[in-house]
Amino acid sequence: MKKLALTSLLAFAAVSSASAANFKIGNPMYRPDKGDFYNETTFAMDTEFDHYALGTEFGFGFYDWWTVTLATSGSYDSSDEPMFDTKWNWDYVNLGLNYRWFDYGNAWKGDIYGNVAQYYNARDDMKVATYGWTVGTRYGFVVDGFSLNAVAEAHNLSALGHHAWGLNAGLESQVWLGRHFNIVGGATYGFKLLHDEYIPGDLMELKYYHHKPVDVKLGINYNFCKNSYMGVYAEKNVAKGFNVAPMTFGAKFGIQF
Repeated sequence: MKKLALTSLLAFAAVSSASAANFKIGNPMYRPDKGDFYNETTFAMDTEFDHYALGTEFGFGFYDWWTVTLATSGSYDSSDEPMFDTKWNWDYVNLGLNYRWFDYGNAWKGDIYGNVAQYYNARDDMKVATYGWTVGTRYGFVVDGFSLNAVAEAHNLSALGHHAWGLNAGLESQVWLGRHFNIVGGATYGFKLLHDEYIPGDLMELKYYHHKPVDVKLGINYNFCKNSYMGVYAEKNVAKGFNVAPMTFGAKFGIQF
């Protein structure tokens, strides 16, 4: 069995609140102000109970329009076909940069971002299995009680001169239910452009979703205050129906300092 992708650790963060006062840590269009620091930590598992992942992301707003991020993740896989034939793995380290190119005090906001990553093989003395980079954009609006945005990304993986390419595009939304609760929703479609067979298949699944091209996510968050939240969510491949592939369940905690 192919293990579930770790998409729950990367894109589509859960949202914390929609009001202007609470548009803070966790919202897909969130970015820290200058001098602010945030952390988001995620735990995820599949419904076959053979794959577990724990990841964290740190970010810092070092200028009015710029944010730098650092993320990492580890996993345990007891399935018959774990990535790199190892149960425990330190999956990746990811360094990113986000630029808010559009935000003039109204409801519309736009970001462009990029990151570079290394993916590791714990079985081979933590040797770098492959390198990757992502370039993406996110654009949408935030009004009192509701937000909606589109996201599009291009990805590349490379190892020893071999390359793989992919695209994904989707929508993210949230509905504020009051002071403390909001509902998270999203859907994305993945395009496999090129897959060199040298690149491990599970890494392609992790990065480009070509085994699960239509992915939906639904969750609910509890906001302790405008700067911290905890949420739970479910994520599912629906390309071939709801009963074909296992589901991912996750929990997430975020805080801004």
